Amino acid sequence: PAVAGFMREGQWSATFSSRIADVYNASFIYGRRIRTPWSRMARFSLGVLYLGMDEFDSTDGAAAVATANDLIVAGTFGQPLTAISKGLSVGANAKYFQSNLDYFSAHAFILDAGLFYRTPKFKMPLNGFGLFPHGIISTGVSMTNLGGDLEYISIGTPLPRAVRGGLSLNAGSHNGLQTQISMDYVKFRDEDSGIRMGFEISWNKIFALNGGYQKNSSLLDQATFGLSINLDNFPNPIGAVMPKTATAMRFDLATQDEKEFFSRTYRGSASHYS
Repeated sequence: PAVAGFMREGQWSATFSSRIADVYNASFIYGRRIRTPWSRMARFSLGVLYLGMDEFDSTDGAAAVATANDLIVAGTFGQPLTAISKGLSVGANAKYFQSNLDYFSAHAFILDAGLFYRTPKFKMPLNGFGLFPHGIISTGVSMTNLGGDLEYISIGTPLPRAVRGGLSLNAGSHNGLQTQISMDYVKFRDEDSGIRMGFEISWNKIFALNGGYQKNSSLLDQATFGLSINLDNFPNPIGAVMPKTATAMRFDLATQDEKEFFSRTYRGSASHYS
């Protein structure tokens, strides 16, 4: 959540994913910098995420087909803590969660909170072997899915509360070769902890290849791969909101390989930012 403190002046992102067992989800997030009585650098974003699936029958015809879907509406506030450090920010998500399973439904109010820090740009040791002259290290921690139980009829189901911590290195030059290496630690309530590693390598802010590996993933394949294309100085579709701002578009496509019981999954997104 605290990464929101360093969002662009204005940006939006739309994503669609095809998941396992005919499950799909779509999301849209819009955010921008706002002024508050205590700061000119605060950021706010609003997001909507929908997860649904086709009609299904798990009774071999003994009962009518059923449907299921989830909806999240989230507001995010991020604030750089420049009085302490230019690279420090704090943030929080407030989310309304609505879950429907056939004619049963439940809802919950959820809170996330986090802290994020990134170092100033520094010279890489040995000049990054001539390829990556400068670097930035980022780290963050968060507590997510804080809230009451989700209750469909009479028995509450606890939310999947999670503790996360991450560390990443960005290295390269502004208009040359760039790379990012990251590692996250995640611990969900009543589940084993997991480590997730990722990388991205890009050239001249145009093309990027990325991938990830998730340890302790028993149902899906542990590796993901993706491709990104970035277009600078793109015509601004929201020029009335930010008429003097140069903008860019980014397109991402990622896939996760199939495993024994599930077919390959895909995720695509488009983002526009200043």
